[in-house]
Amino acid sequence: DLYTGNRRVRTDSNFRYQKKTWLRPIPSARTYTGARRVHCYGCHYAVVQSFHDNSNFVNLLANRIQHTSKRLSDYHVLFSTHSLPVTQLDDNEQYQSQHLKTSSLVATQLGIHSHNWTSVYQSAGLRGGKWLGPDIKIALNDISKNGCKNFIICPCGFLSDNAEILFDIDIDVKSFADELGVNLIRTESLNDDPQFIELLKNLILEVCPKELVHETN
Repeated sequence: DLYTGNRRVRTDSNFRYQKKTWLRPIPSARTYTGARRVHCYGCHYAVVQSFHDNSNFVNLLANRIQHTSKRLSDYHVLFSTHSLPVTQLDDNEQYQSQHLKTSSLVATQLGIHSHNWTSVYQSAGLRGGKWLGPDIKIALNDISKNGCKNFIICPCGFLSDNAEILFDIDIDVKSFADELGVNLIRTESLNDDPQFIELLKNLILEVCPKELVHETN
Protein backbone atom coordinates (compact mmCIF):
# COMPACT_ATOMS: atom_id res chain seq x y z
CA ASP A 1 0.00 0.00 0.00
CA LEU A 2 1.28 3.46 -0.87
CA TYR A 3 -0.17 6.56 0.68
CA THR A 4 0.59 10.12 1.74
CA GLY A 5 -1.31 11.72 4.56
CA ASN A 6 -4.98 11.63 3.65
CA ARG A 7 -4.20 11.26 -0.06
CA ARG A 8 -3.70 7.82 -1.50
CA VAL A 9 -1.21 7.35 -4.29
CA ARG A 10 -2.62 4.60 -6.43
CA THR A 11 -0.65 2.86 -9.14
CA ASP A 12 -2.21 0.06 -11.13
CA SER A 13 -0.68 -2.13 -13.79
CA ASN A 14 -2.73 -4.90 -15.34
CA PHE A 15 -1.05 -7.57 -17.42
CA ARG A 16 -4.17 -8.01 -19.49
CA TYR A 17 -5.07 -6.77 -22.94
CA GLN A 18 -6.33 -3.63 -24.71
CA LYS A 19 -4.69 -0.33 -25.53
CA LYS A 20 -1.27 0.06 -27.13
CA THR A 21 0.78 -1.20 -24.22
CA TRP A 22 0.78 -4.87 -23.39
CA LEU A 23 0.95 -4.15 -19.67
CA ARG A 24 -1.65 -1.45 -19.65
CA PRO A 25 -2.92 1.06 -17.09
CA ILE A 26 -6.31 0.44 -15.50
CA PRO A 27 -9.32 1.74 -17.49
CA SER A 28 -9.74 4.78 -15.22
CA ALA A 29 -6.21 5.88 -16.04
CA ARG A 30 -5.69 4.70 -19.60
CA THR A 31 -7.13 7.94 -21.03
CA TYR A 32 -3.80 9.36 -19.96
CA THR A 33 -1.64 6.85 -21.84
CA GLY A 34 1.82 8.34 -22.30
CA ALA A 35 1.61 10.51 -19.20
CA ARG A 36 3.79 9.52 -16.27
CA ARG A 37 1.64 11.25 -13.66
CA VAL A 38 -1.94 12.42 -13.84
CA HIS A 39 -4.56 13.89 -11.56
CA CYS A 40 -8.06 12.44 -11.78
CA TYR A 41 -11.00 13.36 -9.55
CA GLY A 42 -8.63 14.76 -6.94
CA CYS A 43 -6.53 11.58 -6.85
CA HIS A 44 -2.93 11.33 -7.94
CA TYR A 45 -2.28 8.47 -10.38
CA ALA A 46 1.14 7.17 -11.30
CA VAL A 47 0.93 4.98 -14.40
CA VAL A 48 3.25 2.02 -14.93
CA GLN A 49 3.29 1.80 -18.70
CA SER A 50 4.92 -1.57 -19.42
CA PHE A 51 7.39 -4.11 -18.07
CA HIS A 52 7.24 -6.80 -20.74
CA ASP A 53 11.04 -6.74 -21.16
CA ASN A 54 12.00 -6.15 -17.53
CA SER A 55 14.92 -8.47 -16.72
CA ASN A 56 13.49 -9.48 -13.34
CA PHE A 57 10.15 -10.28 -14.93
CA VAL A 58 11.87 -12.37 -17.61
CA ASN A 59 13.85 -14.20 -14.90
CA LEU A 60 10.68 -15.10 -13.01
CA LEU A 61 9.11 -16.63 -16.11
CA ALA A 62 12.31 -18.42 -17.10
CA ASN A 63 12.67 -19.95 -13.63
CA ARG A 64 9.12 -21.30 -13.81
CA ILE A 65 9.72 -22.95 -17.16
CA GLN A 66 13.03 -24.38 -15.94
CA HIS A 67 11.33 -25.85 -12.87
CA THR A 68 8.50 -27.34 -14.94
CA SER A 69 10.82 -28.80 -17.58
CA LYS A 70 12.71 -30.90 -15.02
CA ARG A 71 10.02 -33.53 -15.48
CA LEU A 72 10.42 -33.61 -19.26
CA SER A 73 13.19 -34.78 -21.58
CA ASP A 74 11.94 -33.03 -24.72
CA TYR A 75 9.28 -30.35 -24.96
CA HIS A 76 7.82 -27.38 -26.83
CA VAL A 77 6.99 -24.15 -24.98
CA LEU A 78 3.81 -22.22 -25.76
CA PHE A 79 3.87 -18.62 -24.53
CA SER A 80 0.25 -17.50 -24.30
CA THR A 81 -1.60 -14.24 -23.86
CA HIS A 82 -5.22 -13.15 -24.36
CA SER A 83 -6.40 -12.88 -27.95
CA LEU A 84 -8.01 -9.73 -29.34
CA PRO A 85 -10.20 -8.97 -32.37
CA VAL A 86 -8.12 -8.23 -35.46
CA THR A 87 -10.38 -5.20 -36.04
CA GLN A 88 -8.39 -3.56 -33.23
CA LEU A 89 -5.15 -4.15 -35.12
CA ASP A 90 -3.94 -0.54 -34.90
CA ASP A 91 -4.00 -0.82 -31.13
CA ASN A 92 -2.68 -4.38 -31.22
CA GLU A 93 0.58 -3.86 -33.10
CA GLN A 94 2.54 -3.06 -29.95
CA TYR A 95 0.55 -5.65 -28.04
CA GLN A 96 1.69 -8.36 -30.45
CA SER A 97 5.31 -7.22 -30.63
CA GLN A 98 5.63 -7.01 -26.85
CA HIS A 99 4.16 -10.48 -26.42
CA LEU A 100 6.68 -11.82 -28.94
CA LYS A 101 9.49 -9.87 -27.24
CA THR A 102 8.76 -11.39 -23.83
CA SER A 103 8.56 -14.88 -25.34
CA SER A 104 11.84 -14.41 -27.18
CA LEU A 105 13.69 -13.03 -24.15
CA VAL A 106 12.60 -15.92 -21.94
CA ALA A 107 13.41 -18.54 -24.57
CA THR A 108 16.83 -16.99 -25.24
CA GLN A 109 17.68 -16.95 -21.55
CA LEU A 110 16.85 -20.65 -21.29
CA GLY A 111 18.66 -21.53 -24.52
CA ILE A 112 15.48 -22.84 -26.14
CA HIS A 113 15.84 -23.15 -29.92
CA SER A 114 13.40 -21.10 -32.01
CA HIS A 115 11.88 -24.34 -33.33
CA ASN A 116 10.93 -25.34 -29.79
CA TRP A 117 8.81 -22.40 -28.72
CA THR A 118 5.79 -20.52 -30.10
CA SER A 119 3.92 -17.35 -29.13
CA VAL A 120 0.20 -18.13 -29.10
CA TYR A 121 -3.12 -16.56 -28.17
CA GLN A 122 -5.97 -17.93 -26.10
CA SER A 123 -9.44 -17.22 -24.74
CA ALA A 124 -10.83 -15.55 -27.88
CA GLY A 125 -14.32 -14.11 -27.39
CA LEU A 126 -17.53 -15.46 -28.86
CA ARG A 127 -18.36 -12.46 -31.01
CA GLY A 128 -17.81 -12.80 -34.74
CA GLY A 129 -14.80 -11.78 -36.74
CA LYS A 130 -11.18 -12.83 -36.78
CA TRP A 131 -9.11 -12.85 -33.60
CA LEU A 132 -5.35 -12.72 -33.13
CA GLY A 133 -3.58 -16.03 -33.62
CA PRO A 134 -2.26 -18.60 -33.74
CA ASP A 135 -4.84 -19.94 -31.35
CA ILE A 136 -3.32 -22.15 -28.67
CA LYS A 137 -5.37 -25.20 -29.71
CA ILE A 138 -4.44 -24.85 -33.37
CA ALA A 139 -0.77 -24.56 -32.40
CA LEU A 140 -1.03 -27.65 -30.19
CA ASN A 141 -2.63 -29.63 -32.98
CA ASP A 142 -0.16 -28.54 -35.68
CA ILE A 143 2.97 -29.04 -33.58
CA SER A 144 1.84 -32.41 -32.23
CA LYS A 145 1.50 -33.65 -35.83
CA ASN A 146 5.27 -33.22 -36.12
CA GLY A 147 5.79 -35.73 -33.34
CA CYS A 148 6.06 -33.49 -30.27
CA LYS A 149 4.47 -35.17 -27.24
CA ASN A 150 5.34 -32.77 -24.41
CA PHE A 151 4.19 -29.17 -24.11
CA ILE A 152 4.76 -26.50 -21.50
CA ILE A 153 2.33 -23.59 -21.44
CA CYS A 154 3.71 -20.38 -19.98
CA PRO A 155 0.75 -17.94 -19.78
CA CYS A 156 3.05 -14.92 -19.71
CA GLY A 157 0.16 -12.61 -20.61
CA PHE A 158 -1.46 -13.10 -17.19
CA LEU A 159 -0.14 -12.10 -13.79
CA SER A 160 -2.27 -14.38 -11.65
CA ASP A 161 -4.65 -17.32 -11.68
CA ASN A 162 -8.04 -16.35 -13.15
CA ALA A 163 -10.75 -17.87 -15.36
CA GLU A 164 -8.47 -17.79 -18.41
CA ILE A 165 -5.91 -19.84 -16.48
CA LEU A 166 -7.95 -22.15 -14.25
CA PHE A 167 -10.63 -22.96 -16.84
CA ASP A 168 -9.43 -22.04 -20.32
CA ILE A 169 -6.03 -23.70 -19.86
CA ASP A 170 -6.31 -26.13 -16.96
CA ILE A 171 -9.62 -27.61 -18.12
CA ASP A 172 -10.41 -26.71 -21.73
CA VAL A 173 -6.95 -26.75 -23.34
CA LYS A 174 -5.81 -29.64 -21.13
CA SER A 175 -8.81 -31.71 -22.28
CA PHE A 176 -7.95 -30.89 -25.89
CA ALA A 177 -4.35 -31.99 -25.31
CA ASP A 178 -5.59 -35.27 -23.80
CA GLU A 179 -7.64 -35.90 -26.94
CA LEU A 180 -4.51 -35.35 -29.03
CA GLY A 181 -2.62 -37.78 -26.83
CA VAL A 182 0.01 -35.24 -25.75
CA ASN A 183 1.30 -34.21 -22.34
CA LEU A 184 0.52 -30.63 -21.34
CA ILE A 185 1.93 -28.88 -18.25
CA ARG A 186 1.31 -25.27 -17.24
CA THR A 187 3.89 -23.16 -15.43
CA GLU A 188 2.91 -21.75 -12.06
CA SER A 189 1.40 -18.27 -12.18
CA LEU A 190 3.25 -15.36 -10.60
CA ASN A 191 0.41 -14.62 -8.17
CA ASP A 192 1.87 -13.37 -4.87
CA ASP A 193 5.44 -14.56 -5.39
CA PRO A 194 7.54 -12.29 -3.13
CA GLN A 195 9.99 -11.59 -5.96
CA PHE A 196 7.13 -10.52 -8.21
CA ILE A 197 5.66 -8.28 -5.51
CA GLU A 198 9.10 -6.73 -5.08
CA LEU A 199 9.24 -6.14 -8.84
CA LEU A 200 5.87 -4.39 -8.78
CA LYS A 201 6.90 -2.30 -5.81
CA ASN A 202 10.03 -1.10 -7.57
CA LEU A 203 8.07 -0.25 -10.72
CA ILE A 204 5.63 1.74 -8.62
CA LEU A 205 8.36 3.62 -6.80
CA GLU A 206 9.96 4.56 -10.12
CA VAL A 207 6.91 6.55 -11.21
CA CYS A 208 5.64 7.89 -7.87
CA PRO A 209 6.89 11.28 -6.64
CA LYS A 210 9.28 10.40 -3.83
CA GLU A 211 7.94 13.13 -1.57
CA LEU A 212 4.48 11.55 -1.68
CA VAL A 213 5.40 7.95 -0.98
CA HIS A 214 5.53 6.22 2.39
CA GLU A 215 5.97 2.44 2.50
CA THR A 216 3.91 0.44 4.97
CA ASN A 217 3.73 -3.26 5.71
